[in-house]
Amino acid sequence: MHICKDIEYSMEMNIRRISNIVLAVLVIAASAACKKEEESTKKFLSGGMSFEVDAYVRPGTTVKMTPSGVTHPEDLPIGYSWSFGKLGVKADTTKLATADDTRDGSISFTFPDTLGTFTITASAFAPDYYSSTGSRIVTVVKPGLEGGSLSGIEFIEGEDETLDDVRSTQPESISYAVRNVGGRLWMRQNLAYTEKDKKIGLAYQDCEAMSEILGRYYSWEDAKTACPSGYHLPSEAELIALIQPKASSTLTADKAWEGCSGKMMSYVKFNGSSMWEYWPDVKVTDDFGLSFLPAGYCNLEDKKFKGIMEIAAFWTSDEYDSENGVYRYIVDDQPDVLRGAGNKKSFGASVRCVED
Repeated sequence: MHICKDIEYSMEMNIRRISNIVLAVLVIAASAACKKEEESTKKFLSGGMSFEVDAYVRPGTTVKMTPSGVTHPEDLPIGYSWSFGKLGVKADTTKLATADDTRDGSISFTFPDTLGTFTITASAFAPDYYSSTGSRIVTVVKPGLEGGSLSGIEFIEGEDETLDDVRSTQPESISYAVRNVGGRLWMRQNLAYTEKDKKIGLAYQDCEAMSEILGRYYSWEDAKTACPSGYHLPSEAELIALIQPKASSTLTADKAWEGCSGKMMSYVKFNGSSMWEYWPDVKVTDDFGLSFLPAGYCNLEDKKFKGIMEIAAFWTSDEYDSENGVYRYIVDDQPDVLRGAGNKKSFGASVRCVED
């Protein structure tokens, strides 16, 4: 019998198998190392991708976007491409990374009639270099109470009227819904007036597409004269006269108006999302049909906006002192209408006009 030889043969075969496995692992590892070394030879382009586009635009708006901020460390050509997320537009290369392509990589894009928030991305690329990308978030908005970005503020025939502001000093005429409450016509939308030659008020995020949706943010000084002919900025006394019939206690100018905030709110939506968050302490009834919007407020000097979707701040014609005007404001989780004082020149708040 050749038992020893058989054992030796078996051991030899196992050693060969193990050797083959080890060799295969080494080959794979070597291949991975080569690939890693190959990948590590890629370099980074200098700078960061940037381009300008408004955060809010109307459907049909055509914008030209030009990439900038990225350079080639070896001063070689750079290519550019664009993608448009859920806008349903194919990615587009607007410049090749070749010396004979002298385009600047810009793209002209027309936004479709699709309300919503979308991401636009620009990429810079070059051979043997990692791409550099930059993105901007853009929301498509549309004015108007029917089919527009705001829903929940319906124009009701027989209850509402239309106020056409056709002042030639503004870029275009604007129509507002107004409602008779207590024998006076009140605007149901925030004032959006500005002038051709001088910017009166500020649109949200300084994007003109938002002007007729949230209205503009005015200084107290501008608010005093911004209403159309036949209308004016209401005083606290006029607001009290508006709200008092639905209030559970006597309202005064020097105190908060208890339990009245929900009477001025409605469940309005912006591009399908609720603007006023639900809070159990606030009973939203919109008793006057005026649907005050949580447009927040801003600092007109540095264009910083705060309180969007949380606070409705609106001017009165009253002075707090020589430097400050009185505004009333509603907070989403507070049942009372509160009183504030804002600098007459720099504090920006909404305006609702009332008939003279």
